[in-house]
Amino acid sequence: MVSVVTNKSAILARLSSLQNTSEFNLAAGRLSSGKRINNAGDDAAGNSVSLKMGALIDGKNMAMKTIGDGIALLEVQDSGLAELQNIVLRLRELALQMASGSYTDTDRSMAQIEFEALGSQISNLVLSTTFNTRKTINGANAPGSNKRIMLQAGSGAGETIQIEQGAGNYIGNQIQGGAISIDTVSNAKSAITVLDTALSDTLTARAISGASKNRLMSVVANLSASGVLASQSLGRIVDADMAREASQLSKSKILNDASTAMLASANTSQLNLLRLVGVD
Repeated sequence: MVSVVTNKSAILARLSSLQNTSEFNLAAGRLSSGKRINNAGDDAAGNSVSLKMGALIDGKNMAMKTIGDGIALLEVQDSGLAELQNIVLRLRELALQMASGSYTDTDRSMAQIEFEALGSQISNLVLSTTFNTRKTINGANAPGSNKRIMLQAGSGAGETIQIEQGAGNYIGNQIQGGAISIDTVSNAKSAITVLDTALSDTLTARAISGASKNRLMSVVANLSASGVLASQSLGRIVDADMAREASQLSKSKILNDASTAMLASANTSQLNLLRLVGVD
């Protein structure tokens, strides 16, 4: 049937033009953004996965920053414990020296001045060894049983690592307050025993600090590696195949031009019907 009311050819040509224009715009959008998924409609499941993967990667990056801060804190802590160790070693040297019978009480009284001054310095050291205003060696208990600082070590709420405050106060309390002295041979020998224990505790505190730092460095290495792999996985989901999209863009453009030409041809074809009624 020949009709002038419904132009089937024009309708079909217009439908094809709309479809080709939509595919052209989709390919152009992917090429301009570099992403295969620019909105949820492009791939609902892929968009959901990509959002979760993106949050995971952001969490890993932030965890690496917080772990880096934790490593810096432990470096400050170890620096303070190292100085505390030097003080304890010097105190022990003085105690060993004054335990010898070759020195007089006057000699011991002179050495006692340095002994007390170094003992008092421990309090200042504990107060001044800080990171971001947080004291790092003010633990009042034996090494291994002091307050712990929690660090975020991953993208999840439960992914945490705890590091211990150094036992600076605990070690200082063994030495300060007149607990030990070197003003007599007997006191000097007793001081050696106390200082041996203090030195052992200092070494234990430094070992705990060093072990924690190595653990955090291992965490950073793991987060870095897993973050790279997660980024690669995210890229496979959201990144556009540029060669494929370029090919699709060219195809859509050619078909769109063709459908536009066919639409124009279909619209003009109805003019031939005028000849049926004798109109030139």
